[in-house]
Amino acid sequence: MIEMEQKYRIDDPRKIEELLRSEGAQYDRKEKHVDLFFSAPDRNFGETDEVLRLRCVDDQSVLTYKGPRQNSEIKARKEIEAELKSGNRDRQALIGILQALGYQSALSVEKTRDNWKWNFQQLDIHVCLDRLESVGDFLELEVVGDASELSRIKKTFEAAEKLLGLTVREERSYLRMVLELL
Repeated sequence: MIEMEQKYRIDDPRKIEELLRSEGAQYDRKEKHVDLFFSAPDRNFGETDEVLRLRCVDDQSVLTYKGPRQNSEIKARKEIEAELKSGNRDRQALIGILQALGYQSALSVEKTRDNWKWNFQQLDIHVCLDRLESVGDFLELEVVGDASELSRIKKTFEAAEKLLGLTVREERSYLRMVLELL
């Protein structure tokens, strides 16, 4: 499966929430994310366009590998995730294993995320309203699917973009934006 997403910079999250509600989207939950990114001992992830991230939400942790982008029109990439048992012990053990293999924690990015579920044009879309304190407010449209659906998803994202008045696409990752501030 491939994760397909498009990110937008937004000025007024409350206005977007009102539009989502009026279009039948359902609010799901609020989360505080702490994302710990790792660098590899054998290659530069910035050059290979890969990501190795440990996402911590409360006492839950998910290790995620994201492969290079497969499409330039929509961010589409292979994504592999492994959820850890609850608690800090397994999280710390995994970090220890990665470090023993030569991976180093490169940077931590924190954000608040409001999750929405939206069935739009017969496509189940995960909508994320994200706030990064020093960076700003963003909306992400996300779908996990088969690469053969890329054209349909792209058209649906474009329709959602118009409907929600999204005008500023953001191609950079949150990691890249935070790095540019340092």
